[in-house]
Amino acid sequence: VKEDVTAAEFITKMIAAADGTVVTKSDCKTLLQALVGDNYNCIQIDNLYTTHNEYDKETLASRSEIMYENQNGSFSTVYNLTEEQGVLYYYAKKDDGWIKYEACLEKEDISRNFVSGMNLENAEVLGFETEGLQYNGQDVYKLSVKLKDANIRELIFETGMKWLFWAKEYASVDLSDITVTMDYYVDPMSAQVLKVEARLEGMKNMLTALGLHEFSSYFGHVLDVVELHECKMVYENISYEDYTLPKMSFEDKKNSIFV
Repeated sequence: VKEDVTAAEFITKMIAAADGTVVTKSDCKTLLQALVGDNYNCIQIDNLYTTHNEYDKETLASRSEIMYENQNGSFSTVYNLTEEQGVLYYYAKKDDGWIKYEACLEKEDISRNFVSGMNLENAEVLGFETEGLQYNGQDVYKLSVKLKDANIRELIFETGMKWLFWAKEYASVDLSDITVTMDYYVDPMSAQVLKVEARLEGMKNMLTALGLHEFSSYFGHVLDVVELHECKMVYENISYEDYTLPKMSFEDKKNSIFV
């Protein structure tokens, strides 16, 4: 017999279920469409990112395979996150070798699930459906919320947008102007998240930083036009099972270029 449950009660259950759990694997598709430029010249950003993320909670290591497509073609790369002497570093695949740089992440900021750090208890509930929904042949609840004061930096970075910035640059971008609407598809019994759809609005600070970073040779140091048309991300194939990530080879690490 299915009990009637309110959104607030279910959110409490989701927060409890997420405590201490990590997502060890996920796939993410992200669409970013925007316009940046000055009064004379605009560049249309129309990027699709397809990312496969793997995470090892024992070592904090993670690996992201990113495919990035736009009007100029498609590009792919790999990012490895590893801890060395208490500091987190990224190794990014560049041609046949690796570039190494500091990740600018604090270990305690890495929640690696879609609930902790999202301040769900204070989110505005937009909808809560408990009947007639399925995902991958399984009954699910759908919770739709507008987030307030959520820690979204990691959520965005894991989408493949880490391609756009060095970690130091990204760490300094002010994300407070972003409004996030999340649709959670959740297992009613375990209260674990099986799929996430997020839509971002606002984002002017990040797009300005991106425009100046990528296209400053066109625009100088002022952007008059910064418009977000769409930013939507879908996380699927979410796994919570323990996973041991293969280590990067000593040779690759040794031959990497530190920037």
